[in-house]
Amino acid sequence: YKQVQENKLHENTRVTIANENNVQGSGIIKLLDPQNSFTNKDLITLMLTISDNSATNQIIDHIGWESVEAYMTELGLENTTFRHK
Repeated sequence: YKQVQENKLHENTRVTIANENNVQGSGIIKLLDPQNSFTNKDLITLMLTISDNSATNQIIDHIGWESVEAYMTELGLENTTFRHK
């Protein structure tokens, strides 16, 4: 939600999950019609509530892994890195 607060990510923007982001593992998006579109708010909600891997990957693509790493550093997580989805 930091990106939403900074107006870098708009909650109501609708996106379709990219094929490479529709992955197995935790979540429900993989079970739904691949043509469905979701708001960024939907994706964030799925990411945070049920750890949906596809939603997480799509959000990471939008905000960039570099911003994830920068935020972890800002939080003081100096020994934590994030380099891939």
